[in-house]
Amino acid sequence: MNKAKQLPKRCLKLIHLNHPNLSGTWLDTGDVMRLLHCSERTLQTLRKKAGLPYYEVHQRLYLYKLEEIQAFVEQRKHKANERTSHD
Repeated sequence: MNKAKQLPKRCLKLIHLNHPNLSGTWLDTGDVMRLLHCSERTLQTLRKKAGLPYYEVHQRLYLYKLEEIQAFVEQRKHKANERTSHD
């Protein structure tokens, strides 16, 4: 994903650098909105009601780990043969 980036420099001052969860690819709100093809309001709903994993680094500054977003989407995937018919 070309929009994915490492943790923004402005956030590194707010987080302890030796924390084990800092590795990996981090996304900001705009990245996740493009990835999921959703609005900022829908993303907020996913965070609050559907359990989308996120990190609130500062007031209204949210970061997301790419792996966690991918797992979130994968958990909600429905296969055609698992759907129930409503006949």
